[in-house]
Amino acid sequence: GVPTPAVYKQKKGCTRDWFPEGKKGGWNTSMVAKIIRDERYAGHMVSGKKAYESFDSRRQVGVDRSDWIVVRDTHEGIVTQEEFDRARRELLDAARKYAQLAYMQYSMGVINYIDVLDAQRRYFEAQVGLSNAVRDEYLALINLYKTLGGGW
Repeated sequence: GVPTPAVYKQKKGCTRDWFPEGKKGGWNTSMVAKIIRDERYAGHMVSGKKAYESFDSRRQVGVDRSDWIVVRDTHEGIVTQEEFDRARRELLDAARKYAQLAYMQYSMGVINYIDVLDAQRRYFEAQVGLSNAVRDEYLALINLYKTLGGGW
C-alpha cells in the first residue's frame, strides 16, 4: 500500500519516533481528513500560521488565515490541485448534508439543538474554507500578473 507521511519519513532516514506506543502508523480517517484540508499536500508552501504572543514569550498563538504566507507550486504535491479542490467541494457538500440531517433528527426529537448548531458551524467553516481557497487562487493570479509586468 501507500505509506503514510510518517512511514515515508522513517524510510528516508528520519529517526524521530512518530508513533504513540502501540500504534504502527497506518492510515486512519483523521489523517486523510488532515491531508485533504492542508495545502502543503497539494504542493504549496504555507508559513506564518502561528506567531509568538509577545517578543519575550514562548507561547505561540494562531494567526488569521488571511495573514498566512502561501507560495503556490513550491514542490510536488501528493495530490493534484484539481483533486485538492474537488475534495474541498465534496467536504462542503458532506457538511451541508450533515447539517440537513442534524436538523431533521432534531425535528424528530432524536438529538439536541446544540448538535444542530454544531453541524451548522461545521458547514459554515467548510464554506469559509472553500471561499478562502478561491480567493487565494485569484490573489495568486493577480500577483503573477503584477510580477510579469501587468499594470494595475
